[in-house]
Amino acid sequence: MSTFLQSPWLKDLGWVLVHSLWQGATLWALLALVFAVGRHHLSAAAKHRLAWLTLTALALVPVITMIWMQVGKPEKPQPAQHVYASIAPAASKSPAPPPPAASPEKSDVTVVPLSTAPPTRPTDAFVVAEASKTSWVAQLPIWFATAWLAGLTLLTIRLLFGWRWIAGLKHTGTDPEPAWLAQFVEWANRAGLRHVRVLVCPALGVPLVVGWLRPVICFPASLLSRLSLAEVESLMLHELAHLKRRDPLLQFWVTVVETLLFHNPAAHALASTVRQTGELACDDLVLQWKGDGKTYARALAAAEEWRGAQFALAATGMGSLKHRIQRILGLGEHGRLTSLPERFGITSVAGIALYFVVCGLAVPRIARALTPEERITVINQEREALKITEDNAAPQEIKATGTVRTADGSKPKEDIGLTAWSKGYTSFYSGNRVGQQETVRGKGSRMHVGSWTPGYAPAITQATFDGPDKNHGAFELVIERGFPAVLKLVDKDGQPIPDAELSCTVYLAPECDFYRQGPLRTDAAGTCIPGNTLEGLSFRFDIRAYGYQWNRFQDVRFEKDKPVTLTLVKSTPIVGTVADARTQQPIAGVNVLCEMRRRDNGAFNHGYGYGIMPRMNAEPSDAQGKLALNICHPNDTYDLLLEAPGYGRKFVQMGGESGVFKFELEPELVFSGTIEDPEKKVMRKDSNIYLRLDQDFGPSGGAVDLPLSVKADASNTASFEFRQLSPGKLKLRVYEKEWETDFTSSMKDLRFRIEDGTLKCLSIPEKATPSAEATREVELVFTTPKGSPPFNGEVPLVIKNSTVTSHKVTDGICRVRAPLNTQLNIYSGGITGYRFDRKWEKIEAGDGPLHIDIPMEPAGAISGDIRMYPGFQVGRSDPYLILLKYEDRAGEWQTVHNDSGQLLKVLDHGSRFFISPVSLNARYRILIRHDTSITATPEFVVDEATPLMRKDISFPDGDTLRGTVLQPDGTPMEGGNIYLIYKEPAHRITSSNLPIKSDGTFELPHMNFDVDGLYYLSVPATRGIAPLIARLNGPASPLRLQRESANAVEGVVVGLDGAPLQGVKLHFAPVEVPTQTSFVDIADSLAADSPTDAEGKFRVSTLPAGKFRVFFGWEYIWATGDQHSMDDPAHMVEAPMPAGKAYKFVLKKR
Repeated sequence: MSTFLQSPWLKDLGWVLVHSLWQGATLWALLALVFAVGRHHLSAAAKHRLAWLTLTALALVPVITMIWMQVGKPEKPQPAQHVYASIAPAASKSPAPPPPAASPEKSDVTVVPLSTAPPTRPTDAFVVAEASKTSWVAQLPIWFATAWLAGLTLLTIRLLFGWRWIAGLKHTGTDPEPAWLAQFVEWANRAGLRHVRVLVCPALGVPLVVGWLRPVICFPASLLSRLSLAEVESLMLHELAHLKRRDPLLQFWVTVVETLLFHNPAAHALASTVRQTGELACDDLVLQWKGDGKTYARALAAAEEWRGAQFALAATGMGSLKHRIQRILGLGEHGRLTSLPERFGITSVAGIALYFVVCGLAVPRIARALTPEERITVINQEREALKITEDNAAPQEIKATGTVRTADGSKPKEDIGLTAWSKGYTSFYSGNRVGQQETVRGKGSRMHVGSWTPGYAPAITQATFDGPDKNHGAFELVIERGFPAVLKLVDKDGQPIPDAELSCTVYLAPECDFYRQGPLRTDAAGTCIPGNTLEGLSFRFDIRAYGYQWNRFQDVRFEKDKPVTLTLVKSTPIVGTVADARTQQPIAGVNVLCEMRRRDNGAFNHGYGYGIMPRMNAEPSDAQGKLALNICHPNDTYDLLLEAPGYGRKFVQMGGESGVFKFELEPELVFSGTIEDPEKKVMRKDSNIYLRLDQDFGPSGGAVDLPLSVKADASNTASFEFRQLSPGKLKLRVYEKEWETDFTSSMKDLRFRIEDGTLKCLSIPEKATPSAEATREVELVFTTPKGSPPFNGEVPLVIKNSTVTSHKVTDGICRVRAPLNTQLNIYSGGITGYRFDRKWEKIEAGDGPLHIDIPMEPAGAISGDIRMYPGFQVGRSDPYLILLKYEDRAGEWQTVHNDSGQLLKVLDHGSRFFISPVSLNARYRILIRHDTSITATPEFVVDEATPLMRKDISFPDGDTLRGTVLQPDGTPMEGGNIYLIYKEPAHRITSSNLPIKSDGTFELPHMNFDVDGLYYLSVPATRGIAPLIARLNGPASPLRLQRESANAVEGVVVGLDGAPLQGVKLHFAPVEVPTQTSFVDIADSLAADSPTDAEGKFRVSTLPAGKFRVFFGWEYIWATGDQHSMDDPAHMVEAPMPAGKAYKFVLKKR
C-alpha cells in the first residue's frame, strides 16, 4: 500500500483533480456570461450546444493538464541503490578467479548493496527539517486522488446497475395495440423519423428513451388510458424530438463525464444545464410540430402527477416542470441557468478556496524560490559538508604490528622482508627475524601487509584495526613455498631467446603489487625464474631483448611444472648516425639510454635515476657514427638519452617507427670542485658521501639524476667531478642540502661549504637581492543584484601568471597587490551563491588603488554521490565528470568550460562531486566516465526553487565486450593497445586505452550503451599498417577486427597565386565519421608524414582504403568549392590513389 501511495502518478493525479476545481468554475463562469449576454437572442437548442461543448471542454482539461505536467517536468533518474565498494581481506592462497563475463543478451542488472547508508550531510538535516513542516499537507493531493478513485469505483458500480435496470425495460415492454401503433407511425413520420420502435411498459410513470445506439421509446401504459389522444400525441412528439436531436448518445457522454468528475460542482451544474436546455429544445420542436401549447402543458402536468421515482440514468427526463410549463404557456423566458442548484455558488467558492489552501500548503518551503540568503546558506552548508568530508578523508598515520608464519604453522627460518600498502603510501622493511614481531607504518584507514621473499610465493593480508586504538592494528602474514614460476621466451620459430632482460610485477590487490627489476635475465635456454608463485596470481612482464620488440605482457599466470612460453616479435632496427655538432665528424662509442617509454596514455619511467636506465642499442655506434636501435616497439614513444665519451648528454624524443635519424652532440661540459664540512654535519673521514647532480636539459625537455660516491679526507673535504654534461639547470645535492645554478659552460674547481645547515658556494658571489618589484593595490568590487546580500567568501585569482590562489572577499570587497604591467585573472570557480564571467585586467601605473567592478548574478550548485559498479576496486583513478548545458540560442548541448568543477574523493568508498557556481534557470546533464564505463543523468534544471541540485549517480555493471585484433595477414596482433573512444553529444571526445594481449585478444568491461553518443575502437597505425577504426553499435561480442595495409597518398598545397605553401600540416578523416567529430582525436596517425615542404608537397603513408576529408590548421581556408564544407568532393582524397590522379589543394589565408 505504501508503494501505491508513493507513486508519482498518484500525486500528479491529485493535483489534476485539484486544478479541475478552478478550471470548472472558470468554464461555468464563462458560460454564465455568454447566457446572460445572449439571454434574448440564443435559442434553447443553441444554449444546449454551448452547454454540451463546455462540459466536453471540462472533461478534456484534466487530460491536457496531466500531459502538460508530464512534459513540463524533467525526467527523473531511476532510483539507484547506494553501493559502496569494499575490499575483503585477501586469502593466503590465490585470489578468486574473475567473475564470468556478462552475457550480450543481459539487459537488467541487479545491484546488491554493500551499504545502504551514505555519509550524512548537514544539508540533509536542513532539507528534512524543512520538509517535515509540510509533509502532511504535501500528502493532500495523494489522499484526494485516493478518495476520488474510491468514489469513482462506487459510482461506476451504481451506474452499471442502473444501466442494467434500464436495459431490462426492453424485455418487460410490449408492442402497442395496432390502433396506437398506427398513431405512433404517423407521428414519427411527421417528425421525419423512420423505423422507430415503441414499447408499452406498465412499470413506467413517464415516457423514456432507452438505449444509445438503437434507442427505443418506452411509453407508460397508464398514460395511454388516462390521457386524451392530443395529450398522448404531445408527449410522444417530445420523445420523438429527443430522437431527432440524437439526445440519447449525447446524454450517454454527459453521464460518463458527470461520473468521472463527480467531485467537481461545476461538472454537476453543467450536466444539469445540458439536460435542462435539451428539454427546452425538445419543447420548441413539439410546439413547432403541433402548435397547441396548452394541450402540451396539460399533458406534462398530468404525466407529472403519475410520475414515480425514476432512476436518473435515462436518456431524457421531465426536467424542471414548473419552468417548462411557464415557458410553454409564454409566461416568461427564463434564460438563466435555472437548473443550477442553489448550493453551487457556495460549493464553488469552497472548492476554489480549498484549491488555493492546498496549493499554499502542499508546496514545501525548500521547493519554492529561495531568498538570496537561503540560497547562499544551502549551498555553503553543502560545500562545508564536503570540505569536512574531504578533511576527514585526509590520510592519518596508522601502524600495525604482527608476525609471519608459514602455512603449516611453523616460523620461517629466513628473514622475511615486508611491504606495507596504505592510502597513497608504501613502506618497505628489510627483514622480519624469526619469532620477532614487526611494526609497519602507513596512512589512511586500511593497510595491507605482504611479502615476496626468495623461496616463497607472494603473500598478502589485511591488517585489522579492531582494538581500542583505531590507529594501531594487528596482522598475521601466512606465507607458502609455492612453486617456481618458470618463464620461457621464444621467437616465432620457437627458438629460445637468451640474455633477455625482464621487469616483473605481480598483482595481489588493488594498489598492492610487487615489482622486480633486478638481475632477471633469460639463460641460454631462454628461461627465467622471477621467483616462486601460486596458481592464479597475475603477473606483468616487460621484456627487452636486442633484436626483438620491447613488449609488455599482461595477466600472465603460472601452473606448477608447466613453463609459460611468451613469443617475441623481431624488431625492425631504427638506424641512423651520430655526429659532432661543430665538425660534423662521426662519433664512435655512442650509447642510447631510455629514460621513459610511453604507450598511448601510459608513461613508464625507467630512468630519471641514471643507474637503471635500459639501453636501446646492442652495440655502440661504430667508427662511421652508425647506430642501430633494435628493441623499439612501433606503438611506443621513447625519451632517450644519448651519451658518448667527451660529449655532453643529449635528450631526444623518438617514436618506435621513426625512419633514419641523425643526432648531433656537443662537446661535454664539466662540473667539479670540493665540498668542505668543517662542522662534520654530514661528512666523516674515510666515509663514503653520496652526491647527486640533477641535470635539467632545458627547453628540449628531460632530466637525469647523476649519482656519485666520494670520500672525505682528514680535513673533512671531498673532491667531486661530473662529466658529459650539457647546458641547462644544475642542482647539486648533498643529502637534503641543495645548491642550484644555470649551467651554460664548464664550472671547475668550485669550493662548497656546508654551514648553517645549507650548502654554500664560496667561488661564486651570492646574488644581490633584487629590488622590490613595483606594485599597485587593486580593489575588486563584487556587485550583487539589488536586494541580495553582499558576497562574502573567497575568489580564485591568478597574479602575474602564478598558480591559482584564493583571496578573501568581505562585504563584496577584495584587496590585493599586483605587480605593474602584469595581468590579473579573476575566476568564479568554487564561489557559492553567485557567478560572473571570467575577467582579466592589465595592471598599469596610476594614482591610488585600481578599482575593478565585477557585476555578479545569482547562481546555484550541483552536488551528489557517485556510486561505482559492483566489484569496483578501490585505488583506481577517479571518475571523470563532464557538465553539459543546453544552450537555447545554439539549439544544442554544450560542455561547460569553466573552472567550477571539482571531483572530491570520499574516504575509501567512492566519490562525491560539487560544482559551483552554475547559472540558474538552465538545463543541465552530467556525463561521467570511468575507464570503459560511461553513465549520464537525465536532464535537470537548476533554478531559484532548487539552487542546490542533488544528483546521485550510479554506474551500471554493464556488459563485457571481448574481441580479437588481427594483422592484415590474419595473424593475431601481438601486444599493443586499443583505444575506446566516446564522442558525447556536445562533440567532446573522451578515450580509454586497454592492452591487447599476446594472442591478439582484448576485453572491454562494464560497457554501457544506454548513454547517447558514438563509440569507436581504434588501433594506432604502425609501419606499413593503417590505423584501425571500428564503430561500436551495441554489446555484440565477440568482435573480430582486422587491420589492413596502409596506402600512400601524395599531392601539393598552393596558395591563390599558385605559389607552394610550406609548413601546412594536413589531417585526414574517413567520410564515415560524422563531420562534427574531430578525427584528429580519434586517430592522430591519419596525418601527413610531415608538413608540406618548400615545394608545397605532402605525403601521407598511413591511410586505409576509402575516401577521406582533408583538415588543416585555422590559418587557412579552402579557396575552391565551398570554403567551409568538409563534404565537398574537391576537399577529399581517395586511397589508394586512382591511376593518374594528382591532388592539388588551393588554400587562402583567413
